[in-house]
Amino acid sequence: MMNILKKICLMLVLVLYTGAMNSVVAASSDKQKNENEADTANVKKENKYEKITQNSQKTAKGLMNLYLQKNKLYLEIPFDLLGREMLLGSTVSEISDNNHSVVGSKPYAPIMVQFTRVDSSLQLRKLTANKIAPSSDENIISALEKNSIGSIMEVFKIEAYNEDRTTGIIEISNFFLKDIKELSPFTGVPRGYTRSESFKKDRSFIGELKSFDDNVSIKSHLTYEYTLKRGKTTYAKNEAFTAVMTRTFLLLPEEPTRPRIADPRIGIFVSGKNFLSNDDNRTKAIYYAHRFNLLPSDIEAYKKGKLVEPVQPIVFYVDSDFPATWKESVKNAINDWNKTFEKIGFKNAVKALDYPKNDSAFDPDNLKYNCVRYAPAPVANAMGPSWVDPRSGEIINASVYVFHDIVKLLNNWMFIQTSPADKNVRNVKLPDDYMKKAIRYVIRHEVGHCLGFMHNMGSSYVIPVDSLRSPSFTQKYGTTYSIMDYARFNYVAQPGDKEKGVRLSPPEFGLYDYYMVKWNYTYFPEVKDELEESELLKNIINEKADDPVYRYGRQQGNIIDPSSQSEDLGDDAVLASKYGIKNLKFIMKNLNTWVSGEDKDYSYRREIWTGIVNQYLRYINHVYGNVGGIYLNEKYEGDPLPFYESVPRKKQKEALQFLFDEIKDLEWLESPDVIQNMTLMGTPVNFLREKIVEAALQSTLKVNLSALKSKESNPYTPEECMKDIYANVWAESRKGEALTPAEMDIQKAFVKSVIVGSKLADIKKSGAKSFYSMAEHGIPLPAFLENELIDTYGVQGYQEFINPQQTNIDLVSGFQSISINFNLAPNLESMFYNTLLDTRDLLKKSLKKCKDEETKIHYQLLLHQIEKTIK
Repeated sequence: MMNILKKICLMLVLVLYTGAMNSVVAASSDKQKNENEADTANVKKENKYEKITQNSQKTAKGLMNLYLQKNKLYLEIPFDLLGREMLLGSTVSEISDNNHSVVGSKPYAPIMVQFTRVDSSLQLRKLTANKIAPSSDENIISALEKNSIGSIMEVFKIEAYNEDRTTGIIEISNFFLKDIKELSPFTGVPRGYTRSESFKKDRSFIGELKSFDDNVSIKSHLTYEYTLKRGKTTYAKNEAFTAVMTRTFLLLPEEPTRPRIADPRIGIFVSGKNFLSNDDNRTKAIYYAHRFNLLPSDIEAYKKGKLVEPVQPIVFYVDSDFPATWKESVKNAINDWNKTFEKIGFKNAVKALDYPKNDSAFDPDNLKYNCVRYAPAPVANAMGPSWVDPRSGEIINASVYVFHDIVKLLNNWMFIQTSPADKNVRNVKLPDDYMKKAIRYVIRHEVGHCLGFMHNMGSSYVIPVDSLRSPSFTQKYGTTYSIMDYARFNYVAQPGDKEKGVRLSPPEFGLYDYYMVKWNYTYFPEVKDELEESELLKNIINEKADDPVYRYGRQQGNIIDPSSQSEDLGDDAVLASKYGIKNLKFIMKNLNTWVSGEDKDYSYRREIWTGIVNQYLRYINHVYGNVGGIYLNEKYEGDPLPFYESVPRKKQKEALQFLFDEIKDLEWLESPDVIQNMTLMGTPVNFLREKIVEAALQSTLKVNLSALKSKESNPYTPEECMKDIYANVWAESRKGEALTPAEMDIQKAFVKSVIVGSKLADIKKSGAKSFYSMAEHGIPLPAFLENELIDTYGVQGYQEFINPQQTNIDLVSGFQSISINFNLAPNLESMFYNTLLDTRDLLKKSLKKCKDEETKIHYQLLLHQIEKTIK
C-alpha cells in the first residue's frame, strides 16, 4: 500500500514540475515575443527616420532641420530646444496683387512661441509676456508660470526619433498650408469696404526651405479667393489672389537683454507689463522702451569718453530693386543717424549695406535682417515698423517700406508749400537734387521709427512763427526741433525769403533727436539693474524739464491740445495759417502760367488743386484746435509744467474770428482760370462753409470743459463763444443789408446746426447729424471726417474732415489714455434753444427791414424751419 502511495506522489510531483516548467517556458517565450515586437517597432521607427531624412526632395539643416518629401514638410526639433522662446513671423515675399499687401511687409506682428512635449506629441504654444515679478520672489514667479503656460496653437505627433532619441520629427505641412490669421498675407481695407477671403489649399504648396544656426525659414505659396464690396456694390467676386509668405522661427536669446524702463515724458515706443511684487499694495504698470541692444566693444574706452564701435551695429540692408536715382539718398539717410550716436560715444552705430550678392544665408524676408524695401505700388507713403522681444523690448527686426508714389507726395508737398518762395519747384517735375534730398528726409524719419522713436508733434510749436522767416534761425534749426515731427516744408516763407537765405526744408536732425538718442541708447557700464538705470535716465529728462524745446507732444487723434498737431508750423496757428493761405492764393493765381507747357492734359493741375484744398483745410484745423483747446503735458512730481492748461481766452477768440473771416472769402478756391478746364465736378466751397460753421458751434462743448479748467479770472465760456458766433453770422442782417450768397450759406448752416444742438428735431427723420456723442454724456471733439470730400467732390487723399461722433476725449496720463466723460455737456441744449429763439426774433425783425427780395425769401425759409422745429 505504501509503495502505491509513493508512486502516486512521485507521479504527481512529476506532473506539477512539468507544468511549472511549461509555464516558465511559455512566459519566456511571451517575453521574447514582446521584445522582438518592440525591436521590430523600433526598427520601423528608425527606418521611418531614415526614410524621412535620407529620401527628401529638399533638405535644410541648422537650428531645426527641415525635410520636404512628397509634398509633406517635416521639422526635426532637438529636444533641448523644447521650452525655448522663439518669434514666429510671416513676411510677404511675392504677391499677385499688391493692393492687398506689399512685398517685404509683415501684415501681423510676429508672435512669441515655444515647442513643448507631452508623451509622443509636440505642442506649438503661443506665449504672452505681459506679467512680470522680481526674480527673487519665487512664490509669485511660480504662480505666474502656472498662469502663463501658453495657448496651444497646434499639436503634432512625433513621427520618428533619431538614433539617440534626442530629436523628434513632426509633420508641419498642414500648419503652413492653412489660413492662420496671425500669419495671414492680408492687410486692412479702406474705410467703407469689406473683404471676405476663402483659402484654397488645393492651389497652395510649400516652397523654399532654409535653416541656420538661430532660425529656420519656410516659404508657403498660398492662394485665396476674395470678394470686395462697398455697401451693395461688388468690386471683385471670387477673385484669385496668391502670396508667397516667408515664415520664420527665430530663436530668442536664452537670457533676455536687460530692459530699459520707459518714461512717458519722452517719445519712445513701449511694451507694457503688469508688475506684481510683494513690496507693493497693487499691480504696477511698467513699460519697456523699444531699442536695439547697442553695447560698446571697448567698455573702458567708452567710459573715458572715446568713440568706440558697437559690439553689434544696427545694420539696414537696402533693397536692390530701388530705382537707381533713389539708392544713394536711402543709404545716406540711414548713415545720417550716426551723427546722433556719436554724441553718446558710438561710431558706426548704424550701417547701410546693399543686399548681399551670392550669399545663400541672406534673405530679406527673414526676421533676422533689417531692410529698407521698395514697394512698386501707387501709394503715397512710407512706414518704419519694428518688432521686439516681448520679454525685454529689444528690437529684433525693423524695416522701412517705401511706396513708389512717395515721390508724388514729395513733389506735391514742395510745390504746394514752398513754390511761392522757391522758383525752382514751380514745375511738374521736381529737380533731381530736390527730390533726392526729400527722399533722404522721409527715409531718415522712418529709420527713426525703426530705432524706437515716436512722433513728437510738439517740436515745431516751440518755434516763433517770425523765426521761420529768419535766415539765421532756419539755416540752423530748419522748421522743427525734431525729425520725428510732422513739420514738413516751410509754408510760412513768402516770395523773396529764399533769396534772403531762409531755409525751406526740415532739419537733418533737431535738438530733440539728439536728446532722444541719448536717453534710449546711452550705455551705463556701472549700473546693476534696470531700476538703478532708470534713476539715471530720469536725470536726463529732469535736466531739460523746464526747456520747451525738449517737451514731448504726443500724437493725437481728435485734437484737444493745439500745441501738438500734425503738419503745423510755429507757435501761432493764426499767423502761420495766414501766411500759408496767402501762399495758396499766390499759387492759384500763377498755376496756369507755371505748368501749362508741361501739363497738357491738366492732370497735374487737378492734383495740385486737390492738394491746395487739403492744405487749406489743414490750416483751418490748426486754428480750430485752439478754440476750447487745452495744453497737455506729461508730468512727474516736481516738473515745472502743469499737467494741463486751458488755451488763453484771447487766443480762443482770435482763432474763432479767423474761422469766420475765412469762410466769408472762399471763392478763390474755385478760381475759374484753374478749374474751368478740369473734369466736371462739384466744388467744395459751400460744403466747407457748412462744415466750418458746424464745427464752430460744436466748439462750444469743448469751450465748456476748457472754461471749467481755466485758471484765468474771466475764461472764455460757451455762452460767450455762442455770442461771438452769432455776431459773425448775423452781422449784415442786423444792419438790414442785402446778403451775399456766401452770407446766406453761412446762415443756413448756422440754423441747421443750432436746431441739431437744441435736440428738438428728430435727427433720424431730418437726416441731420447730431454733434452730441452717441454716449449721452460724452464730450464730442470735432475733427475732420475721412473721405467726406472724396465721396462728395472727388477730392482724393485728404484724411481729416469734421467728425461729429466722438464719444469722449483722451487726456495724457503716462502711457495710457484717460477717457473723460463730462456730464454737464447736455446742459448746453438750453443755450442752443435760447439761440434758436433769438434767431427767430432776429429773422422777424430783418424781414420787416430788408428790401432785397432774394434776401427776404432766404429769411422766410429759415424762419419756417425754426418755427416748424419749435412746434
